[in-house]
Amino acid sequence: MMQAMGAPFFSVIVPTYNRLYELQNCLQTVFLQTEHDFEILVIDDHSTDNTLEWLKTINDSRLKILSNTNTKGGCGARNTGIEAAKGEWIAFLDSDDWWHIEKLSVVKAAIEQEQDYHVFYSSCFYVDAAGYENPMPTRGLSGNILQQLGRMNPVRGFSSLVVKKQALLTAGKFDEQLPARQDIDLYFRLAQNEHFFYIDRRLAFISFFSTNKISFNSKNRFQGWMKVYKKYKHLMSYSDRWYQQKRIAFFAYKAGAYYSFFRYLPGALVSIVVSRGVPVQE
Repeated sequence: MMQAMGAPFFSVIVPTYNRLYELQNCLQTVFLQTEHDFEILVIDDHSTDNTLEWLKTINDSRLKILSNTNTKGGCGARNTGIEAAKGEWIAFLDSDDWWHIEKLSVVKAAIEQEQDYHVFYSSCFYVDAAGYENPMPTRGLSGNILQQLGRMNPVRGFSSLVVKKQALLTAGKFDEQLPARQDIDLYFRLAQNEHFFYIDRRLAFISFFSTNKISFNSKNRFQGWMKVYKKYKHLMSYSDRWYQQKRIAFFAYKAGAYYSFFRYLPGALVSIVVSRGVPVQE
């Protein structure tokens, strides 16, 4: 897909809900980017603080403010941004995360060099409540990552992800019914058609101390793991299915969903046995 005349190279999509303080830091790292060919779409998901009022004070033509009339959640807000985006490439950034100032420059150089790839991601730091920046472990996988998604998330946070808009539309937008695991759900769909390219630089800072991450709730995690497993288990190896069942059982127990805990417990036990090197007939 050719870049439309006058359209920006990147559309940066920032969903936000009641995170005014974090959003201010987040957007500053976008405005300071060494690459300037982008638009920023901030989707205010019906915040009840002064987010919308503050956004309207920013005098920068690259900023586009979208406001949901009711709260749609992170996935719904991202979908609102995708629909409005004019850039050929979509860069996601959560409002409690931030970027290295060379993020878009480095990604653009990779895009221009690796023209067969339509999905790019980088290493990142995760930031704890004390403000410590810790390198997030990553396998650094390029190519077909479909077989790895049953056991790991090589991309980590959305804030490291850049996707060609057409590839994203082909795969389908975000599943607004998922309470958690929305990232893995999208990666499974993308990976069935696209290879991923890994950039070996830490270009994103992922916050692990935000107070309103609903996907961290045990019930939401249980439901997210179970729904994603049911959608994509046909793409997983037996050992990955058992691993998934172990994680579902764990979150089911934490959420008090004991029927599901006992339902997935046999697969969880097999996963533990396999992880200890005991052969199991598939």
